[in-house]
Amino acid sequence: MGIEDKSVQQRGLLKDDEIDVFAIVKTLWGGRKIVVKTTLLFMFVGLFVALFSAEEYTSSTTMIPQTAQGMSIGGSLGGLAAMAGVNLNGMTNESGIPPTIYPLIIATPSFKKELLNTPLTIQGYNEKISYKKYFTKIHKPSVLGYVMKYTFRLPSLIKNKIFKKKSTEYSNQETKNNKLMVFSEKEEELFESLDGRLFIDYNEEEGLVRLTGKMPTAITAAEMTKATQELLQRYIIDFKNNKSKEELVFIKNRLGEKESEFLDIEERLAKFMDKNHFSTSSLSQIELKKLQSKYDITFDVFRELSKQYEAQLIKVKEDTPVFMILEKVYIPIQRSKPRRFFVLITYSFVGIVFGFILSLRRTFIGGFKEKWDNY
Repeated sequence: MGIEDKSVQQRGLLKDDEIDVFAIVKTLWGGRKIVVKTTLLFMFVGLFVALFSAEEYTSSTTMIPQTAQGMSIGGSLGGLAAMAGVNLNGMTNESGIPPTIYPLIIATPSFKKELLNTPLTIQGYNEKISYKKYFTKIHKPSVLGYVMKYTFRLPSLIKNKIFKKKSTEYSNQETKNNKLMVFSEKEEELFESLDGRLFIDYNEEEGLVRLTGKMPTAITAAEMTKATQELLQRYIIDFKNNKSKEELVFIKNRLGEKESEFLDIEERLAKFMDKNHFSTSSLSQIELKKLQSKYDITFDVFRELSKQYEAQLIKVKEDTPVFMILEKVYIPIQRSKPRRFFVLITYSFVGIVFGFILSLRRTFIGGFKEKWDNY
């Protein structure tokens, strides 16, 4: 095709500022080899990604949280639950922590540090291995993970190595005296890995909290999700019961003190009465009245503290939030990632689109350039 014919073709594509569909189809047919080659290239990349991506399993649980005193829970599930004989509106939440704060709780370093000790069932090991030990000494990245690490993430690795700040080390005595928490550099890396494995979502309309865990194997995904659920519930219960438990401890200590005092005055009174059983002197009678009066007062206080202690025990039980689990943690059967067929189809589609763009690029650029020169 000569230069003049090519210019005619370019003008045909952009004639009268409109796109000639027939000319575009003709151009694409002429560049079909580029489209095929580009599609095959992207299919090969997609196949590599699909085959060598790390496997991931997802487990989840759904629960109805307790939000605020006097508020009904369950959202639109109330009517459905009523048909089943469950009155969700009668269940109130007195946890003191709204569900919108749950994601912040699982994001705290103290929460994550406890999760690092979660025992996991690892194939090939008779005993359970902690999350920290598994991802520090046992787990290996996938082939694609290695490729990404030493290609696209290589500049970041080099930068971190060059400009890495020296961490400050503190003795256990220093942190213990100041009541401060300190984390190692490896623990902070593991904290970041937890951010990509644990997710919590609150559906305000339905009044549901959904907790999801992602791990390399099915059993570990279920174990991490279960451990996170139980730890989150413990945090919420401890927060709600903190004041009640402090009052219970105070009353218990006072009760113990008063019990010792009561037993002491009881023993003194008994000894005095045995010793002065036949005595009729005024001095002994006065001393007896003093001991008896002190005994009565001590006994009344001891009895009242005993009542308060029992009442406070009941209050602690009443203040303990009860979580209704709608969906228990389960061991997933199929992996959630990679979805190999979907990955392959996506890369193939992108390859086709990119091939079309390459086929039309020169023609459109040439046509626009020619129009620009004519102005």
